[in-house]
Amino acid sequence: MPSLPKAGCIQRRKKLINHSQSQHNLLLEYVAMIILTVIITESFLAHLTPK
Repeated sequence: MPSLPKAGCIQRRKKLINHSQSQHNLLLEYVAMIILTVIITESFLAHLTPK
């Protein structure tokens, strides 16, 4: 019987780890999107402005 709460605790910990990992991935994707947007915008503006 004492092994059941332990298993639940481990599952909960795994869920927490998975949750934080998915949040971290979302953050990375968000940062990548911002960087891509900035690069595209800068190149677009460079094309628009005559040299």
